[in-house]
Amino acid sequence: MGMPGHVVAAHKRLANIVTQRPSSYKTRFMIIEIVGACLLAVVVVALFITADRWSNALWAKHREQIPPGGLLGQLWRKLTRSKQK
Repeated sequence: MGMPGHVVAAHKRLANIVTQRPSSYKTRFMIIEIVGACLLAVVVVALFITADRWSNALWAKHREQIPPGGLLGQLWRKLTRSKQK
């Protein structure tokens, strides 16, 4: 099942426009594409940071139940203590 005819025609028109433009247009298009990708990466990183802060805020009331160093730190101490004995 291929693409509909009008989509194929649009792709061909776009390919003709891009290939017939001077190289300055192609360079400008590439720069816009790279800047867009960088902006998208910044947004994704900002979302991860925000999610991390929100999760810390949500778990703040349970902090006294979490041991120092976190649960992985507690597990590490248990494992290293058992080897020393």
